[in-house]
Amino acid sequence: MNDTSLIDDVIVDNDVVVKKRKIPFVFFVLLIIGITVMLIPGLAFGLDMCGFLVALTGVIGLLIPQKKCVYVPTGEQLKKHEYWLDPNDKAQACANMEKGEVDKVIARAKDSNSSLKLIVYTTKTKSCTMAQIQSFVPYQFVAVTNIIRLS
Repeated sequence: MNDTSLIDDVIVDNDVVVKKRKIPFVFFVLLIIGITVMLIPGLAFGLDMCGFLVALTGVIGLLIPQKKCVYVPTGEQLKKHEYWLDPNDKAQACANMEKGEVDKVIARAKDSNSSLKLIVYTTKTKSCTMAQIQSFVPYQFVAVTNIIRLS
């Protein structure tokens, strides 16, 4: 195994990818709906409690920042994809990753969890793609390959 960092930990350690706060529009709407329901006179106690819980959900959503990874040159959001690999194919998968052939590794992915996984961050237009293979050792995943930047 390589002595490298996990892709999740270092993806924003450069000037190409930054984390930006998502716009919490849904939580604003929940807060307004919850307050509106609580202010309606004559509603049953259960409906008032439902309004309170909806408003509370809105407040909590506004206070807890949700961040997304953004590729700076294009302003596109990076999406994280996880693919589970057969541990017996580890050598072949690592060789394909070193060649930059991530599509071949993805094609061999399986549906169930295993001790080997491929993590790919990519934009919708594929203008930026970063990938890394990780292996599970007791209690944590460790990097098997370096982070490969494909575009």
